[in-house]
Amino acid sequence: MNLRRNLPLLATVIVFVAGYALCAAQYPAMLSLRVGANLLTDNAVLGILAVGMAFVVISGGIDLSVGAVMGLSSVLVALAVTRLGLHPLPAFTLAVLLGALGGAGIGWLIHHLKAPAFIVTLTAMFLARGVSFLLTTEAVPVHHPFYDTLSDLSLRLPGGGRLGFVALILLAAFVAGGVLLHMTRFGADVFAVGGDARAAELAGVRVGRTTVSVYAISGGMAALAGVATSIYTGAAYPLTGVGAELDAIAAVVIGGALLAGGVGTMAGALIGVLIQGLILTFINFDGRLSSWWTKIAIGLLLFAFIALQKGLLKLPGAPQPHRAPTPMTSPPTPERKLRSRAWFDNPDNVDMTALYLERYLNFGLSLEELQSGMPIIGIAQTGSDLSPCNRHHLVLAERVREGIRSAGGVVLEFPVHPIQETGKRPTAGLDRNLAYLGLVETLYGYPIDGVVLTIGCDKTTPACLMAAATVDIPAIALSVGPMLNGWHKGQRTGSGTIVWRAREMLAAGEIDKAGFIRLVASSAPSTGYCNTMGTATTMNSLTEALGMSLPGSAAIPAPYRDRQEMAYETGRRIVDMVREDLKPSAILTREAFLNAVVLNSAIGGSTNAPIHLNALAAHMGVELTVDDWQAYGENVPLLVNLQPAGEYLGEDYYRAGGVPAVYGQLIEQDLIREAAITVTGRTIGELYRGAVIEDEAVIRPFDRPLAERAGFIVMRGNLFNSAIMKTSVISRDFRDRYLSNPDDPDAFEGVAIVFDGPEDYHRRIDDPSLALTEHSVMFMRGAGPIGYPGAAEVVNMRPPDYLIRAGVTQLPLPGRRAAVGHLGVALDPERLPGSRGRRRARAAEVRRPGADRPAQGPGGRAYSRRRDRGAKGRAGSRRGLPVSGQPDALAGDPAGPGQPAGGRRDARRRHEVPAYRRNPRAPPRQPLTAARVAYCRSPAVIRRLRRKASATSSRGRRSASVARARISSANRA
Repeated sequence: MNLRRNLPLLATVIVFVAGYALCAAQYPAMLSLRVGANLLTDNAVLGILAVGMAFVVISGGIDLSVGAVMGLSSVLVALAVTRLGLHPLPAFTLAVLLGALGGAGIGWLIHHLKAPAFIVTLTAMFLARGVSFLLTTEAVPVHHPFYDTLSDLSLRLPGGGRLGFVALILLAAFVAGGVLLHMTRFGADVFAVGGDARAAELAGVRVGRTTVSVYAISGGMAALAGVATSIYTGAAYPLTGVGAELDAIAAVVIGGALLAGGVGTMAGALIGVLIQGLILTFINFDGRLSSWWTKIAIGLLLFAFIALQKGLLKLPGAPQPHRAPTPMTSPPTPERKLRSRAWFDNPDNVDMTALYLERYLNFGLSLEELQSGMPIIGIAQTGSDLSPCNRHHLVLAERVREGIRSAGGVVLEFPVHPIQETGKRPTAGLDRNLAYLGLVETLYGYPIDGVVLTIGCDKTTPACLMAAATVDIPAIALSVGPMLNGWHKGQRTGSGTIVWRAREMLAAGEIDKAGFIRLVASSAPSTGYCNTMGTATTMNSLTEALGMSLPGSAAIPAPYRDRQEMAYETGRRIVDMVREDLKPSAILTREAFLNAVVLNSAIGGSTNAPIHLNALAAHMGVELTVDDWQAYGENVPLLVNLQPAGEYLGEDYYRAGGVPAVYGQLIEQDLIREAAITVTGRTIGELYRGAVIEDEAVIRPFDRPLAERAGFIVMRGNLFNSAIMKTSVISRDFRDRYLSNPDDPDAFEGVAIVFDGPEDYHRRIDDPSLALTEHSVMFMRGAGPIGYPGAAEVVNMRPPDYLIRAGVTQLPLPGRRAAVGHLGVALDPERLPGSRGRRRARAAEVRRPGADRPAQGPGGRAYSRRRDRGAKGRAGSRRGLPVSGQPDALAGDPAGPGQPAGGRRDARRRHEVPAYRRNPRAPPRQPLTAARVAYCRSPAVIRRLRRKASATSSRGRRSASVARARISSANRA
């Protein structure tokens, strides 16, 4: 038991034990088991009511109808047995069923009609009491042999004590209620709804279903209490249970629950009942006090417990009920001086204050707004006609504005440098940093107290997050959301992935150019970013995982009305974040980044994620290396069944539960650091624990994943200083074709075919004289971060058309951004910064990082030929360079973080690249004489392969070297 989290329960236990000790000191007979058993039996009916009431109070509700329902059910049972001749068992069952159905109806009215629980349950109380008097106004004695049997049924204890049948019912109800409340997802939902119903709904909790279920349990328990009353007294009376609802509420509150909801235990409710019974027992033993003193004592005790709980909950570590932010019409001046006051309310510099105010008044803002202390909230607008993926933010911004205004903020909307992967030529690789730099200057140099970051397609997300981290003002991200599912001839078409299949179909002659365009266009049926698990869905999911957006916000499709509602809530929340001074520095901790690493593996996230998150961590001053992605994410299973690793798309992901559902699975396995703070001010554990999967075909349970190990593998060598292998997209077809050599399993050898950039590739790929076979390995050089410029995301490689027509649609291509079914390379291994152009990729060995000491591997001593560092590593029990059967599987950094490799061709051959991006000092290109990608090989093997290599032409048309790739046996399908 966590002592600090159970302080209210501990206080209740101390009060009960102290009270019992005082009573026993005056009346020693109270120490007998007989008195203790009678204490349970005599208060069993109230205890059964308290079990149901505990669910209601913890969920943040109240039920005033339970006493009347108890009386009505006892009358129904008595009349059914005595007048209708029904056996007691079906009568009991019918009464409890009716009570549960009535409670469910109460819950439905409360949730769906937004009616106050007090009024609804008060109405139910009057109705139940009135029906009881319509049935009978007199007591109804029950004479039935089964009743006599139940009355005599008891559990005998030493010393002459016995637990009656009603006490046994209480204990059974208490155990069942405790298990349901504290050991199930439903119980977690009850606490979540009680803490903050709105936040719970955003985290994926079905608030309506939980509310209906809670009141159904309360109604069922009230009816069961009526049954127990008829058994205990042998009669029924319409006035039975008058005031019992107040006693039940008092027992639950005395037991440590808060009427505000979100805090409480089932054990505390039972002890609260026993405290009330103890008071009544003491009065009976004394014999001089009226029973009304029980009410007085309970009232005083209730008041004391409310004050005690309030004090306890202020202690660090105690559970805190969190309320959703409420709109403010006239916000008070915050205690902390806002940074915008330096522009708009600076008495030490009146002339500049006047100048600042003057122009911000000319379009309608008032002097009162700007000088009242209302937070100035910026909306960093990434949507524009140039950025179709983010364009819907132009609409969402209106709802963000409404949310900001309703919470008492002033809105200033401004543009962000546009980024559109599919619109910018030759590549949007540099635009992330351009957007970042511009946004930093805007946030720093203008009167903005907090900012809503409108994120979406690929690089807009890290650009906005990095800027917020650099300036470190309160910031919250709002995703634009994915497009709706694409469909073509009854099949899902994923944006960003169907184009690879279309290229193969076009090359094979299955479709013409017009059909190609129609097929690709079918994947983009609405506004929003890619509906596949590409970089956009990945980065928006990781933004939520980091805690920088509201729970449940990442996966909502752009056209859904839920996205509009999320925009409104985001606007409201940023105002409170400013008042709370909740900044990215409090959210973007190492724990948050490690959570994102784990989630990325579970969703099958993009290899762009390490690039962007490592950069974000660096701007935040948090240590996060590429090795962390393997250390913390490699062994995490793949849970999300989305293209390209799976079959479904964005709408399905949202309906299945999105990030909350995945986080819920990971939290259950203790893979998530639950103490990480989010923009809500609450922790990851509070928001996501207990989140459920709505469609297990799309989001798999942890024990039934799509792949057992889906994380990244990090590799190094003299081809590149770091590379990421995405293991979740390695297809079975690829394994069967290339990694099934019985003499050397999980390995592939082939001839290296080298292209000088995408133009050369497109010109020669279908040329039969290239002699490219299914056992070739294609390399692309001169298209890296230095050479292209910006990034290698323009190299879209497929096999030659003659191979596709022969049924070969997959090739092993080490690199990023190739095609569905194979990989491509976007690095120049012979030309690394600092090598002065003389470095050649001869017998290069790629290794995965390990301990500093060398170890023995399958091929001998593990080592890496690296001229720059000469690092050594541990092979461990697995070996190999995984080669993917899907795109986006290998992202190489030829020279390590911050120093990408590449190469520049003659300016005349690079007419599409602006002159200011050329590097006139780049050394002349050297031929790629040999290339080897391997892992854990002995020096003897390296020497043998070198002898097999021969010289090649300087154009790099064909290399006689052996390209070899290994995949870890642990990742074998």
